[in-house]
Amino acid sequence: MIQMAYAISAHEPARERSLDIARVKAHLIRVFSDLVARITDAAQPFHPHDAEFIFAGYSWMKKEFRIWNIHYVANEKKFAAREALSFHPRLPKAAFIGDWSKRIRGQLTRRLQGRDEAAYLEPLSVIAEQLRTTTGVAETIGGPPQLIRITQHMNTRPLCVRWKDEDTLFGRPLFDYENADYWTVDPFTGQFSRPRKFGHRVSAAGEGAGEA
Repeated sequence: MIQMAYAISAHEPARERSLDIARVKAHLIRVFSDLVARITDAAQPFHPHDAEFIFAGYSWMKKEFRIWNIHYVANEKKFAAREALSFHPRLPKAAFIGDWSKRIRGQLTRRLQGRDEAAYLEPLSVIAEQLRTTTGVAETIGGPPQLIRITQHMNTRPLCVRWKDEDTLFGRPLFDYENADYWTVDPFTGQFSRPRKFGHRVSAAGEGAGEA
């Protein structure tokens, strides 16, 4: 993932987003494939489940959001992409990876049956319910959901998640002294809260606590 970010930032059309997301995706697949091909001292063969990615964003050429599942094809020794073209009338596109993907996909499909309203937050709700039920150390998923919002202007912005009476950001709790410019969403109710106050805070001793 770090190499993917570097590959985008190193190429001005991709960095400035004048290159459509479909072409960026094709470039990343080539980078991923060539990186794996350069591995000469692997302890064991590269397995398809070793690397799966979801790549998504807004296409200014097609005027729509696009999602791909990027996966490794072992017999061809390269990465490939499978686009999410349709999912449900209430949720046109959705993609899942990992060993819980079939379970969450099935639960989400059942949740959407018999309803007519839009459901863009339903995947978050389903994932949050699954995460809330995982308690054992042997579970392969756990912790608060991590959320990023992508807009038609091709901008991305993280969202804080309300989890077990705490505000979290990318899986970790925000401490009382931290300021955050991001809105907070409750994954179970879908309710959004304004960002924490930004600015100078005064400590209990009356001294300036500064900004986090």
